[in-house]
Amino acid sequence: MYYIYHIHNRKIGCSKTPDARAQSQLKEGEKYNILFETEDINIASEMEQTFQKMLGYRVDRMPYSHSVEIGNSNLGRKHTIEHRDNIREAKKNFKHSTETKQKMTKAHAGKVLSESHKRNLSLAKKGVSIQPITEETKRKMSESAKGRVFSEEYRQKLSEGNKNTKKIECPHCGLTSHPGAMKRWHFDNCKHKGIK
Repeated sequence: MYYIYHIHNRKIGCSKTPDARAQSQLKEGEKYNILFETEDINIASEMEQTFQKMLGYRVDRMPYSHSVEIGNSNLGRKHTIEHRDNIREAKKNFKHSTETKQKMTKAHAGKVLSESHKRNLSLAKKGVSIQPITEETKRKMSESAKGRVFSEEYRQKLSEGNKNTKKIECPHCGLTSHPGAMKRWHFDNCKHKGIK
């Protein structure tokens, strides 16, 4: 059962254990009473905010149900180094099944980001500088790539993918190639830009 409690002239709260919760918040001389009770956490969350509005108190930005959900999650939890190592080992060589990949593709298909979402993504990236790759990191990348052998099937897929990619032409130097490299080294970045 979820209870909406009222600490007179101060706050409205929601709890499964209102006595303990309110007692921990009461100041000297204050009293509280129960305004509402329900077995549904979502109704309790809604009623808590409704009472807060009605009685002129600050309205919680996060509904009670959401705060409980976060409280029961691992958000903010600090793992030990040993635990992190165990998680890392468990994740090694992990691959999603074909069925899971199809579900993920279907879930994201046709997804359109709202303007506010795009703006938030943009703001999150502003001021974030990409750190240059250190010589040590380059060495590690080189070591991990040495001796790598691609299967014939993988090579065939790369070949087919390249065949089906439409090539584009740089307007400054006239070179024609695949979009990835062209956008990186040509167009606005072309060394021939502005040379006539």
